[in-house]
Amino acid sequence: MQKLEDIHTLKEGDFHLIEELNLEIVPGFGNKETAKRVALAIGLKTWRYVRLDSPKRTYTLTA
Repeated sequence: MQKLEDIHTLKEGDFHLIEELNLEIVPGFGNKETAKRVALAIGLKTWRYVRLDSPKRTYTLTA
């Protein structure tokens, strides 16, 4: 993802689970609602919101 609008084009299979978290390549989502919308968009049935210290790219959806 390069810009905020990319969140709306996410689909199942765009992301995959990894063993080691690399903040250089893993985007952050700035609040629980944004993280929930992304999780649903990529087809996750369950998810957990975890706040990270200073991810390189953070996206937040606002109304």
